[in-house]
Amino acid sequence: MFVHWTTATCSLIIWGKLLEIEGNGIPIDQAFCRRFTKEIKDYSKKMNFLNRCVNEGGNLTKQRIREIMKDLKEEVSVDIGEDENYLIKELQLKNRKLQIKLAEEKSKNEKLRKCIVALEGTCNKLTTRITSLETLNNVQKCQ
Repeated sequence: MFVHWTTATCSLIIWGKLLEIEGNGIPIDQAFCRRFTKEIKDYSKKMNFLNRCVNEGGNLTKQRIREIMKDLKEEVSVDIGEDENYLIKELQLKNRKLQIKLAEEKSKNEKLRKCIVALEGTCNKLTTRITSLETLNNVQKCQ
């Protein structure tokens, strides 16, 4: 219920502003409304646009409306929804790349761990062999 009420209120406020602009001598035709709703998605940007148009008063022309719309589009070149989607996709891509790197590092670590275990085994064998040779050498010296 609240959402419908706020949506209706926002729509009424927007239409009130449009009527105020039309009262200043600019006809609000279907082409204007279509362009207005197509090019400006965010409610706060719509209100910013409408307030700027109303502030022009009697000086408002169709050319000035286009300039105001162009200025507004340049202020924020990407719609917030599109920007969020872009950021989400960028983060997902970075996440996939990091997961691939992590898997590669885990693979390298596993290979290194196996090498270390093999080297430890070799060291233990060598230590045993050295000990055996030292013992044999000591026995031979005693004889």
